[in-house]
Amino acid sequence: MLVTVIIFSYNNLKYLRQAIDSVLMQDYEQIQLIVSDDGSAHFDLQAVRQYIERKKRDNIKEYLVRTNGRNLGTVRHVNRALFHMHGAYLVNLAADDVLYDAQVISNYVRYYEKVKDPDTLVLTQVQHYSQDMREKLYDVLTPERIRLLEYGSMPQIYGELCQWCFIPEAGTALPAELIHRLGGFDERYDLVEDWPFFLKAVRQGVKFRYFDTVSEKHRNGGVSHSSRKRGTKTQNRYYKDLLRVNRYEILKYYRLAPENLQKKIYTMAKDRLVIYECRNMFWNKSAAEKTRWLLNNPNLPMVLARGIKRKIIRGFYERCLKRDYLQ
Repeated sequence: MLVTVIIFSYNNLKYLRQAIDSVLMQDYEQIQLIVSDDGSAHFDLQAVRQYIERKKRDNIKEYLVRTNGRNLGTVRHVNRALFHMHGAYLVNLAADDVLYDAQVISNYVRYYEKVKDPDTLVLTQVQHYSQDMREKLYDVLTPERIRLLEYGSMPQIYGELCQWCFIPEAGTALPAELIHRLGGFDERYDLVEDWPFFLKAVRQGVKFRYFDTVSEKHRNGGVSHSSRKRGTKTQNRYYKDLLRVNRYEILKYYRLAPENLQKKIYTMAKDRLVIYECRNMFWNKSAAEKTRWLLNNPNLPMVLARGIKRKIIRGFYERCLKRDYLQ
């Protein structure tokens, strides 16, 4: 059974060989490797091809190195790369991350063969590492969320997912059949591919199974964090996506969550709309437009206070996780 690994890169190529090496060292016997670049200025197709050709073993049954003629954004980039996918399962890997060990793909296939359910998505642990990949900082999936995935009902999982995208796409191997059934990744979004995909998957009855193994090392401060850099066009694109997620995925379907969470989810989503609109307004609009917007949103101080409270609570929780691992 062929498994496809797609390495996605964009303007951050200094770690690409480490990502490729983590795929080439896999012990699984049937791998299709695709290195897909989203229009980077200095992506050397021939050099990457030569590197793979020189180091690959017989288990790399197919490989492809490609680049988009221009930057398409994460979602369309993923969907274009999927045109070349021939495997039964897809493993997505950012160019600055690495697969955890040589057994990652074998473990995925073994567990899916055990489950034998086309409507089940297998999740594994992802570990967050320092930028030099020498120090483990924390596990992405907390014990509480692992228990939720193992024992929670679909409404409970959906309720948590409406609040935060806590499921790491890097910790999944997506069945090709499931990707096809869900219609790929939603191109109404530009940079955020995972959150809408998982929300839609839960709404359509996809079940989650947690497999207690680590699949990937995620590099701190890498490509996937670039959308948070203040004042950039990328960040504006990122926040526009979050606006759309809250409008089209959460406010439209929040009643699928448990009744005791619906008010919380609704308030949080409404607050996010105001906060994201405020950020976009103050980066891109004139003084007169900013003034009009503020006059039309007299509840902004209350919304910001609630948002700050949530951020403090979440930040404290994440610091506790990091502290526990450093001790």
